[in-house]
Amino acid sequence: MINVERLTKSFRGRKNVEIAVDDVSFSVREGEFFTLLGPSGCGKTTTLRCIAGLEHPDSGAIHLGEETVFRDRVLVPSHRRDIGMVFQSYAVWPHLSVFENVAFPLRVSQERMTRHQVKAEVRDVLELVGLHGLDERMSTDLSGGQQQRLALARALVRKPTVLLLDEPLSNLDARLRERMRMELRLIQKRTGLTTLFVTHDQVEALSMSDRMAVMSGGRIVQVATPQEFYTQPSSAFVATFLGGVNLLPGKIVRLAPWPDGRGTHAVVEVAFGEVTGLVGSEGLDVGDSVVAAIRYEDVRVRRATRDEELEENTFPGQVAGFLYEGASFDYHVDVGDHEIRARIGSRNEFLEDGATVATTFPARYLRVLTADDPAHQAAAPDGAGAADQTETVRIGADAEAS
Repeated sequence: MINVERLTKSFRGRKNVEIAVDDVSFSVREGEFFTLLGPSGCGKTTTLRCIAGLEHPDSGAIHLGEETVFRDRVLVPSHRRDIGMVFQSYAVWPHLSVFENVAFPLRVSQERMTRHQVKAEVRDVLELVGLHGLDERMSTDLSGGQQQRLALARALVRKPTVLLLDEPLSNLDARLRERMRMELRLIQKRTGLTTLFVTHDQVEALSMSDRMAVMSGGRIVQVATPQEFYTQPSSAFVATFLGGVNLLPGKIVRLAPWPDGRGTHAVVEVAFGEVTGLVGSEGLDVGDSVVAAIRYEDVRVRRATRDEELEENTFPGQVAGFLYEGASFDYHVDVGDHEIRARIGSRNEFLEDGATVATTFPARYLRVLTADDPAHQAAAPDGAGAADQTETVRIGADAEAS
């Protein structure tokens, strides 16, 4: 439903050209909830704005369904694209009632609707987002969560082909944000609307998405399902950006097929010994500098004696501190000169400060990844990606008014 091909967008400053979106390609399937995730400045919002028609790309192509909205000299203006959009600030009109805020897109639509039809469409979408009965209330009298629903209702009322969401939950408090995540996802499932969501919040992305793309430095680093991202990151950057992870720098000393035949395992020499894990990045070889990555909750820690013979991927350590988090303890364990964090269920044996422990990194959960994220290594030269835009044709007689 959304197809982006080799999209590039740069911004020219006084002294140089900053490339915000660098050769980005991805597709969103019909009915899918797809998320662009990344830190501030990674290009995710610029990508969304290009799809919405709010930014003019330098090069590439954008297709919405069967329609090409940007390519070469073709640029369909924003108001002619079959999209609905919810902004971070909601952008509800303070001088209009709830009903009039939602009715506005229908009143200015090229499709003529009777007053009765407008009223029926608005009432239906207000009921869908949980604002039924608030038709006549002024938008400024709504709570933050209600204003977010109002902005969503206004985007949905035209029944767009694609819904674009630009960090719509970031202005809500933590508890309301958690509730609205579920409500927004349920509304999307109920309508079956193809949705592109932009956020820097890992929990939002993991909990709401069918698939995700992590961006860094204007490029897409990895596209996968939330489960694949969490358990099979393709680089150290992705591993650290999503959830808590221990990174053990080292070098590959041996490679061999994984026992089940699906992948390759690597033996990595780290500061306190050799660890074995599954190769998670492409193109790695013996001698390469890598990081062995393992999630906090995948590390096993148990009380041990100093003269105990330890199993593979297990090393002696000492508890340096802990945080009690209710359901779990967050242990800080010194293994050699390296601090390891382990999240252990609070129903397990309590390990006090200074306790001698055996720390295990299960090989099936340890991922061997490139030491550096390639997105940070491929800086484009000044001016790269700029395209000749002098003959761009705007489609639509009233395009300039947009």
